[in-house]
Amino acid sequence: MKKRKKSLKKKFDIYQKSFSFTHRYNAEKFALDKIKLLKNNFALKINNRLILASIIFSSLFIAVTIKMIEINLFYVEKGKLFVSSEIDERGNIYDRNNSSLTANLLTSHISINPKKIYDKERFISKVSGLNTTVNAKEIRESIEKGQFFWIKKNAVPAEIQKFIDLGETGIEFHDVHKRKYLHSELFSHLIGKVDLDNEGISGIEKSYNYTLKSEAKKDLVTSLDLRVQYIVRDEIVSAMKLYRASGGSGLVMDVNNGEILSMVSLPDFDPNSKITKDSHLFNKNTLGVYEFGSVMKIFTTAIGIEEDIFHPSTQYPISDFIYVGKHRVNDVHRPCEKKNLFS
Repeated sequence: MKKRKKSLKKKFDIYQKSFSFTHRYNAEKFALDKIKLLKNNFALKINNRLILASIIFSSLFIAVTIKMIEINLFYVEKGKLFVSSEIDERGNIYDRNNSSLTANLLTSHISINPKKIYDKERFISKVSGLNTTVNAKEIRESIEKGQFFWIKKNAVPAEIQKFIDLGETGIEFHDVHKRKYLHSELFSHLIGKVDLDNEGISGIEKSYNYTLKSEAKKDLVTSLDLRVQYIVRDEIVSAMKLYRASGGSGLVMDVNNGEILSMVSLPDFDPNSKITKDSHLFNKNTLGVYEFGSVMKIFTTAIGIEEDIFHPSTQYPISDFIYVGKHRVNDVHRPCEKKNLFS
């Protein structure tokens, strides 16, 4: 019998419970490999975070850039809440030294458009609850007629915000310009004032309404002098207090060309105020009718001196009274002494 050749391959026992390794454990190399692995993991995390941060900041930069382009190229000045922007700015009025006497303030009118109201009762309840000048009954009547109407003119920002907070679509806002008089009552009789529609109703505002409200918005330079006007008014006020007068007026003109530098009539009024007494609207310089009185004495004296009828040193006796026809006119300034003509 032939003998079986023994296999050179080593048989493994699958039930073996222990093993032996032929290579040696290198602790130093293992520590270096571990440190290198930690460094690589740390660098990978840093790179990932930098990439994420770059993406975030790049997105923000792109968003800001897009918004800037939109604002510069496609921005509408007012949002959907403002349905119109009326071009009603008036030209300003200046004195002879280019000091501004008027200004224009941007405000808003608030209107109601019945066609855009969904729930009428809720709308009326909300709007009337703001204590506006229009009551609930008037609002209901206007809405039922389907008529556009104003609910508030020249509204301040706080009032506008209250209407915006109502959240009703039937409320519309319109940009307008409100006339402001910078020196209050100082030029009230001369400049005059405008109404709620920015139309001149008195003074220069009315006389030059077309010029001031034209599309060109031409400014108007007057012959008035702010400084002279203030001095004249201050002197008249002092005289009224001294003599307990109910009114007074003054006028300063340039004798070379007739330009009016100042014109004051008291009592006056503040054109910025809605409430004005009718008696304060009367301009004594332009509407008053007066006897010439002492004004005529200037011409009489000038004629007498020119014709050599009397001289500055001439004296005249003054009687207690004179007769004009059958009427006796007494001298109310008695007693009186003889004085030189120009003393």
